[in-house]
Amino acid sequence: MKTITSPNGMLADGHDLALLEFEIVDDQGRRCPLANNWVDFKVEGPAEWRGGIGQGTGNFFLARQLPAECGVNRVLVRSTTTPGKISVTATSGVLTPAAVSFDTKPVTVSGGLRTDFPGLTLSSFMGKGPTPATPSFKVSRIALDVVSATAGSNEHSIKNSYDDNEYSHWVSDSTVNNSWATYNFAKETEISQVCLKMRNFNSINAPITILVDNHVVWQGAVERSLGYVTMAFEPITGKSVTIKLTGDVAGGERFGNLVELSEENQVRRQQQGQGQFGNRSMNRTYLAITEIEFYRYP
Repeated sequence: MKTITSPNGMLADGHDLALLEFEIVDDQGRRCPLANNWVDFKVEGPAEWRGGIGQGTGNFFLARQLPAECGVNRVLVRSTTTPGKISVTATSGVLTPAAVSFDTKPVTVSGGLRTDFPGLTLSSFMGKGPTPATPSFKVSRIALDVVSATAGSNEHSIKNSYDDNEYSHWVSDSTVNNSWATYNFAKETEISQVCLKMRNFNSINAPITILVDNHVVWQGAVERSLGYVTMAFEPITGKSVTIKLTGDVAGGERFGNLVELSEENQVRRQQQGQGQFGNRSMNRTYLAITEIEFYRYP
């Protein structure tokens, strides 16, 4: 058992704490990581038992018997306003008992208040560990900034689809030919990924085409998901990206009870006479984007 106190020792001020670490070891002093023994504690001297924590009812709050977890655990004792010697003994069945003892130091009190500040004698440590010899991470993609956008319909709200705000969105009208949006960059740049979060992302399957300038780089369905979906393609240089809807957007639950619980969805479900988690199947013809992002490789 190991005692951890302030570098200046434990003070008899009624609130200073000592942390006691204990571990169960074999006859060679090696920790037993599979040991989950019950450990009983006894405290003697001017101290209050503050206990530890363990998995179980009430987390063993203030209990004098605690389980070791993976062979270790920790407990706390608190000083009183009386200085003196504190002894803590730990026992567990046939295991050899462990005990520690330490003294609490008196403090000067005037009018019920201490005459010093406890932290004044503690030195500050402003050091840091060594700088890693190699980078701690590797950049896998670089974001591209959109400077403007146009749309086949509802263009007044197209900025909502790239404003970095997931509470806003853009929705086209219900005509396939008008269900497109074009995003422009400040200059020609290499593009390799489009990251898209659709409106009602977990309950729709949207067929789209992605064009860089006038070149088709990706075609397919944006599958139902739990958020963002990334469409990757061979790097290509261009100044704009266009997202076009190419058919009906299919609807229906895919993730069971994991549905988007927005007020809009709740009202629609009630109108359809369905429960909160009922299945639904519907087709619609509009493109709805919550957020869209563009990337290139480093």
